[in-house]
Amino acid sequence: MQEIILYTSNCPKCKMLKEKLNVSNISYEEFTDVEEMLKMGLESVPMLKANEQMLSFSEAIRWIEHTRRDAND
Repeated sequence: MQEIILYTSNCPKCKMLKEKLNVSNISYEEFTDVEEMLKMGLESVPMLKANEQMLSFSEAIRWIEHTRRDAND
């Protein structure tokens, strides 16, 4: 099973992405340590780590939709 991590500061976009993950029944770990995110080079949130890739908000939305479609096939 793949590791999915949501890097979040609980901003409105972060909450929207979290809700999409929850509605799609996609399990994930939440990471909220802003200092650590800055050390990692993350300059904006939300970011989603899936399939060893870092996805921006729009990429993450597309990934969730694709994953949900695959689960329903």
